[in-house]
Amino acid sequence: MAQIDSLSPRLRAQARHQSLRAETLFYFLGSGNGSGGEIGGAAQIAAGNGLVESGGGTQAGRHLPLQLILVVPDGVQSVAFTIAQPGGDRIHRVPVENNVATLQVQTAPPTNPRQIVWYGAGGRILKRYTPATGTG
Repeated sequence: MAQIDSLSPRLRAQARHQSLRAETLFYFLGSGNGSGGEIGGAAQIAAGNGLVESGGGTQAGRHLPLQLILVVPDGVQSVAFTIAQPGGDRIHRVPVENNVATLQVQTAPPTNPRQIVWYGAGGRILKRYTPATGTG
């Protein structure tokens, strides 16, 4: 940041804007449909906006699995997704590996997670939130 602060005011504003863009995370799904998009930077991930939803729906009368990929900040050790399923909501708790939690679940019909909970060391709740409608 000291290097940016040493620039002229006009260049400083431009450099700060570009440095924020340089920290943006993108994803690409290898499902053959070429889908992908932007997750955002550290602030968006910390706010719980690092969720990618893929799959789901019905094909030839079959319900396809819903796939969830969630990028989380350092310190999150597991994630619980609350998903509406036949017979009521079900909680799926999965481990985090390399700042990513993944879940594949059969639902009928597929739904977005109703709630997401991040757990840290010792099972301590770090964040509980209702996610925005996902991507993918």
